[in-house]
Amino acid sequence: MSKDFRHVYQFKITLKNIKPDIWRKIEVPENYTFWDLHVAIQDAMGWTDSHLHLFEIKEPRTGKKLDFGLPVEEDFWGELEILPGWEEKIVNFFNMENRRAIYEYDFGDSWIHRILLQKIKPREKDVQYPRCIGGKRACPPEDCGGTGGYYELLDILSDPEHPEHDSMVMWAGKEYDPEFFDPEEVVFDDPDKRFENLWDNSGSSYEIITPEKLPGADKVLTCISGLLYFYGLVETESLYSMVRNYLEEELDFDEFKQILTREMEEEGDYPFIYENDFCFYIDLGYPEPIYNEQMKRPEISYRPLSQEEVLKGSRATEVGNTELWGESEKNLREILRKEFGAGEEESWWDIDWIKEKFRQDLSQDFILNEFLSKKALASPDVMENFLESFMDVLNNTPLWVLKGWTPNEVLKKFDVGSENQEEDKKTGPEKKEKIGRNEPCPCGSGKKYKKCCGDPTREN
Repeated sequence: MSKDFRHVYQFKITLKNIKPDIWRKIEVPENYTFWDLHVAIQDAMGWTDSHLHLFEIKEPRTGKKLDFGLPVEEDFWGELEILPGWEEKIVNFFNMENRRAIYEYDFGDSWIHRILLQKIKPREKDVQYPRCIGGKRACPPEDCGGTGGYYELLDILSDPEHPEHDSMVMWAGKEYDPEFFDPEEVVFDDPDKRFENLWDNSGSSYEIITPEKLPGADKVLTCISGLLYFYGLVETESLYSMVRNYLEEELDFDEFKQILTREMEEEGDYPFIYENDFCFYIDLGYPEPIYNEQMKRPEISYRPLSQEEVLKGSRATEVGNTELWGESEKNLREILRKEFGAGEEESWWDIDWIKEKFRQDLSQDFILNEFLSKKALASPDVMENFLESFMDVLNNTPLWVLKGWTPNEVLKKFDVGSENQEEDKKTGPEKKEKIGRNEPCPCGSGKKYKKCCGDPTREN
């Protein structure tokens, strides 16, 4: 690879299907090939480059998807046409209109990475490239069995009483800490030297960096994400108190704000925004209307949440996640699948969209019309069942304007809307104003009341 280059490409690489996210930010020379980028990703993530890999990216001019990797035995790839990664430069594919690609490593465990080009910027003087400028959490150990095996491994490592705990600690390495990553500890290999040794060292491993442990900011950020999923937005000081309560750990307020600031600077993957002494959920859009609606209901406090609910809230928007679903969501999904022909994933997206719009405090009519405009017309009976289920989901969805309570919960707990009934109970039936016997009769006859309607002997 030539060292003559004027620009660098800043990429964010995120490992899919794992929460909290495992991600890296790297800067590489513009004249890198896909092979060079592969080596940089391996070193930044902490993989050992012991398996095959594959890039999938669109050709900018035609939109056709192309695959770059190692064109090994033809039978292995089947019908896929794999182009040699060392023969094509990334500058011919990545630009600010064509920013995304998929990188897969180890086709047994199938580690899928999302690649996002974030910036193209001038090369800095006296800076050595490639370099890693950010990241979170250690990558999974090699050959742990993919996403499912990784989660199982974490469960075993966290349970000293598990019968396989000691053996798994030895297998993963006593120094393995899934929460730790330090970008300054990343060491990048020379891609040219790696390429020279490629064919002679197909089974070799490279050193995994295992530096000292960092503070667990991810726990704080996960807790914030879970709380804001329910509450929408919270003032920073109040949120700090909530997080301390749920984590049951000592946490300095300045440290808390530093964690928030760093997350915003790094443009991390946690779904919230921190600005103007507020934190708000990323789906909220404009926070002012929700905040104003919350202020109109001072009698409604934030809904108490269990630690389990907070954790579930932090991953509620993962595709296919139904941990917080109740019977209302399940019934609506059944109607969508049976009567509207929606598949498993489509019905999940439908309900997630409906609940998101409910939380954003959009009108029921707007949500309903917008949703049905994309669906085929149904019979009156089907529509009646759909509308009933639709309203049931609304009444059982935690709303941001209600600080995490559902409409049904608010009616039961706070008696919102029944103030008039309570007042009626206190005052009793409305009392009629007493009419004097010598006053004009209110019936309009012109007679005195005692000679008209007030005369007990008068016949009606």
